[in-house]
Amino acid sequence: MRLGPLEQAHPDDPHIHLMVGRLAANGRDWKTAEARFRRAVDLDPKLPEAWFALGVLAHQEGRLEEALDHYEKAVALAPRHRQYLTNLAGLCLDQGDYQAALAG
Repeated sequence: MRLGPLEQAHPDDPHIHLMVGRLAANGRDWKTAEARFRRAVDLDPKLPEAWFALGVLAHQEGRLEEALDHYEKAVALAPRHRQYLTNLAGLCLDQGDYQAALAG
């Protein structure tokens, strides 16, 4: 079964919104991607992948405080996930907060 039929059958599945958001981001449709990631966290606030995806979008758009908030939520939900930790540390470096970047 492909994504379209899955979405029709399960319109409130946060993982489907996450996947559609990833497809939109890959196509550089940032507005749709962000809307889908936000819908995913509305449906499941404990979905770290969606918080991380929102953080990546905010980070690339220069909305650093918002990105920090999203990355921190992702890390809180998945504290050992290397990519989440790496992006959070990188954002701290971008902000010049070297102590936070080194903190564990």
